[in-house]
This record gives sequence, C-alpha cells and structure tokens, in this order.
Amino acid sequence: MKGTDIRVTSGLISVAIVLLLWFAVPPPQGVTENAWHLLALFIGTVVAIIGKAMPIGAIAILAITSVALTGVTNDSPSGAIKDALSGFSNSLIWLIGIAIIISRGLAKTGLGNRIGYNFISLFGKKTVGIGYALALSELVIAPVTPSNTARGGAIIHPIMKSIATSFGSSPRKAPLVKLGTTLL
Repeated sequence: MKGTDIRVTSGLISVAIVLLLWFAVPPPQGVTENAWHLLALFIGTVVAIIGKAMPIGAIAILAITSVALTGVTNDSPSGAIKDALSGFSNSLIWLIGIAIIISRGLAKTGLGNRIGYNFISLFGKKTVGIGYALALSELVIAPVTPSNTARGGAIIHPIMKSIATSFGSSPRKAPLVKLGTTLL
C-alpha cells in the first residue's frame, strides 16, 4: 500500500491564503462577510489541490469540514452541516462516481481488454468500423447513463483505450499514434 504524500509547504501556503483572505482583506462592496469567507475557503482548497498538499480526497474532506465548522453558509450548526454535505445528495454526482469505479474495475480486471478484443473481432476490419461501433455502443448505453461524463469518460474511454493499446497505439509510440487518436 502506498503511503500518504503530504507536502507541508503547499499546505501551509494554502492555509496562509485562507487566513490572509479571511482576516486581512475586507470583502468588496456588495459581498457579504460569509460569502467572502466561503470564497477564501474555496481558493485555499484550490491552491491545496494544485499544490498537491495531500491526496485530493483528504483535501475535499478538510474543505467540507471547514465549511461546516465555520458556519459560512448557515448560522445554525445543523444547517451548516447540511449545506456542507448537500453535494452528496445529488444523484448525478453519485452516478459519475460509480461510473469511475466501474472504469477502474474494467481496467483492473481486464474486462475492458476482453470487450476491446470482441470489438476488434466484430468490427475490426477497418479503423472506421471500430469507431462506428464505439459510437453505436455509446448511443445504446445513453438512455441508462444520462451523464456524458460518466458514459464517455468512465465507460467508453477505457474500452477505447484497451482497443488502441491492443494495437500497440499509444502517445509514446510515434508510428501507431493515429489509431488511438482516431478512436478518441
């Protein structure tokens, strides 16, 4: 298991930015103090993500906790917690998350490779046939996966990548880049 990678300098910079915006910079005219504080937390979170202060999941949990503890969205503690966790009630977010889990499963189990080989055996006479088959498969699963991100990025992309890899096409192998680019 890989150990946690914490970059103290990046973390301190993001905390310093939050504290600077929170205490030293007054909110602009027309912006409430709570909205300004929420912006400070947001900018600090983005800086921590860009600086890779911690894994993104840990940063997200710290940001959600900070919003709930500071009460920048609601004066009552229970309301602040509800606001901080409200994003998890959106079914589209869960759909995208589950699709990403499926994508990881396709890659780790080799199922993506097997599906790719079946595509090649059925439609692989020409590259354009494989491209049409991928487009048709996306059309078929569109009614049950309404999120373009979930469908294209997490389900179709691993299969397309497996097909390109089976032909030896990768960005690092110059002669065979065209197949992967065409399918993408």
